[in-house]
Amino acid sequence: MSSRTAKRLIVMRHAKSSWKHPEMEDHERTLNKRGRLSAQAVAKKLQAIGWNPTSVISSDSARTKQTWALMQPFLEDTSASFHRSLYLSGWDEATVEVCAQINGDASVLLLGHNPGWSWMVSQLTGRPTELKTADAILLEPKQNEATWVDLMTLPRQWNIIHILRSRTLLEYQDLT
Repeated sequence: MSSRTAKRLIVMRHAKSSWKHPEMEDHERTLNKRGRLSAQAVAKKLQAIGWNPTSVISSDSARTKQTWALMQPFLEDTSASFHRSLYLSGWDEATVEVCAQINGDASVLLLGHNPGWSWMVSQLTGRPTELKTADAILLEPKQNEATWVDLMTLPRQWNIIHILRSRTLLEYQDLT
C-alpha cells in the first residue's frame, strides 16, 4: 500500500443502516444485513493490508457502535471511545476537540456520518471525496512531524493513500 509512517488516519462512514422501523429515532437505527457484512469486509481488508488502527474514535449512534462491534474481532489491540459530539458532525470543533486528545504516533479510525465525514476528508486532503456507507479513506500526513491538532485543523495536511469501497469488497467476497 505505502511506506510505513508513524501517523495514520482512517476516516470511515458507518455501515448501511436499516430503515425497517421508520418511527425509530435516527440516533438509534441499527445496521441491515448488507451493513453487517460490509463492516466485516472492511475490517478484514484493513487487517490484510496492515492498516490496523490503534484506536477508534466514533460517534455514539447505534449504527456506528454496531459497525465497530462487527469490525473489532478482526482488528486486535484497538481501544474505542464513543462521543455524542461526533454524531452528525464533520470537520468542526467537536471533531478537532476529540482528535486533539491523540498523542504522538497513532493509527486512528474515525467512525461517523455523512455529510460531515465526506466534507472532512475533502478539507483534510484538498480532494472532493464522497463516502458511501462503510467506505473507508486511508490517509497519511504530508508531514509526519506535525501535531495531531495541526493535522486536523489545517486544510490539505493529508494524502489519500487508498479508498476502500465496501460495495466492491462485498462483490469480491461474493466471487470467492
